[in-house]
Amino acid sequence: MELIDTNKSFLENIYFLSGPVLAVLGLFIFRQIKLAKNQLIIAKQQLIESQNQIKITSQREAANIAADKVRDYCTEIIPFENRIFDEKVKINYIEFKGPIRNFTNDEVKDWDKDFLDWFLKKPIEITELELNVLNKLEAFSIYFIKGIADEKIAFSSIGKAFCESVKRLYPTMTIFRGSKNPNKDYEILIQLYRLWSERLESYKTEFEKEELTKEVQTKIEQLEHLNSRKFNSENISIIGVEK
Repeated sequence: MELIDTNKSFLENIYFLSGPVLAVLGLFIFRQIKLAKNQLIIAKQQLIESQNQIKITSQREAANIAADKVRDYCTEIIPFENRIFDEKVKINYIEFKGPIRNFTNDEVKDWDKDFLDWFLKKPIEITELELNVLNKLEAFSIYFIKGIADEKIAFSSIGKAFCESVKRLYPTMTIFRGSKNPNKDYEILIQLYRLWSERLESYKTEFEKEELTKEVQTKIEQLEHLNSRKFNSENISIIGVEK
């Protein structure tokens, strides 16, 4: 069988041949599209796996950094705080009772008078130690506010201790920040304090709700127990009267 019929014109032969050629070409194109689609699926899966691996690696790194920062807090910040406490004890310090507000010195007028008198007369050495600790706390806070370290891991370890540190240093921080704080001193530290203190408060509230629920449930059970005790008059003996 000849592909080209010499009895037909050139155009007729081309038309005759175009059918099989287009069929073969279409099959080839379909196969290439299928291969390309499979390649896209494989590439997408690899991208997802790569992203998951990066996420796992980032989380692991953030956890490691958080552990390092907690260790730094225990070895570098706590000893300074202990030293401050020892120095304050020597001069019969007066503890700041709060409240914690906006970290600006326009609230100084509302402080307890005895505390304010003591605070204004305390030795400069104590203030220098407090500023040193505040700077360390600010550097510590950057890792968690900027997402470099896992703040929830650190919170579970030292969240309460950190917030108590900030409360003790609140007066000094407030004085040095001024009323408008143009230099944004200790802004990162304050952000972490607000985050962790609010979380502690929510945990406290939730715990109190649970305790109250338990207490109410206990009362209800006691009442139900009393109501279940039916007095049977036939079993009650009256002194001096025989049945």
